[in-house]
Amino acid sequence: MKPTFKAVAVKAVAIAGMLLAAAQVFGAYPDKPVKVIVPYAAGGGADTASRLISQKLAAAWNQPFVVENRPGGNAVIGTSAIAKAAPDGYTIGMVISAHAVNPFVAKDLPYDSVKDFEPVSFVARMPGVLLVPPEFPAKSLGDLVAMAKRQPKGLFYAVPGGLTNGHVSMEMLKLAAGIDVTAVMFKGGAPATTEVISGRVQMMIAAPPAAMPFVQSGKLKALATTGATRPKSLDQLPTFIEAGFAGFETYEWFGMLAPAHTPAAIVDQLSGGIAAALKDEKVIDTLSKLGLEIVGGGPQDLRRFLDRELSKMKTLTQAVKLDSE
Repeated sequence: MKPTFKAVAVKAVAIAGMLLAAAQVFGAYPDKPVKVIVPYAAGGGADTASRLISQKLAAAWNQPFVVENRPGGNAVIGTSAIAKAAPDGYTIGMVISAHAVNPFVAKDLPYDSVKDFEPVSFVARMPGVLLVPPEFPAKSLGDLVAMAKRQPKGLFYAVPGGLTNGHVSMEMLKLAAGIDVTAVMFKGGAPATTEVISGRVQMMIAAPPAAMPFVQSGKLKALATTGATRPKSLDQLPTFIEAGFAGFETYEWFGMLAPAHTPAAIVDQLSGGIAAALKDEKVIDTLSKLGLEIVGGGPQDLRRFLDRELSKMKTLTQAVKLDSE
């Protein structure tokens, strides 16, 4: 049912009232630079998305949105800085999938992944692609699972970084399929990919942009994708769901958070600004080329998604041991 004009008008008045209340307490927001913390190094997907969004917010509100990279500790260092910042709207930050895993694997996590944050906006997500060497006998996910069952502990998978979507997805596959494939940890995607191409390691799950050049050149073979739908760049690939694993759906995802107790009016203003930025053609084009599917969605959408992810990761980590290194 479409909302009536009256309902839309009432909602608009309510939002205007919240913004006015925030303005009376904090002044017109924002009236000074806003810090955007990225718990990862410059150049990655989280950094690129944060910078694109920050540029659009700065232009819309005539105040700098300054991206600050704070990598380390599997994102714990930067995420902790978001949690401990003043809840006034002048510090926000981008988190990705590891945010839902860290509570169950990190020792002495210095923040509560739920209570210490206000969700602002769901930004984007990216599925993984299951890759094997071109001469690998398996032609499908079903073939690979059958091989793994015939060779317990005889196959290996590459991890380009601990607690990445590729790492978590492979452990979920092991659990769902009842197979035992050994993780081999690497410091980055390049050495991990090299070992899979060589055949010394038999498989890995990687992001579509990283996978595409190797699949197109014939250096790697793609078997399936972890998303609910097929990526546009690899639309010939079946999903894990299509391959027989009902409910199997994983992504590297990106979301914007603020410190807990940030006023609702400011959270809503930020969420609205990010939603507008995600509709910009340049932002859409740049993120699409990185393999990111723009999702969007306000605070409640992100809250519900985080609750589901935390529940999923709790179940997974109770069944298997996940290490970040």
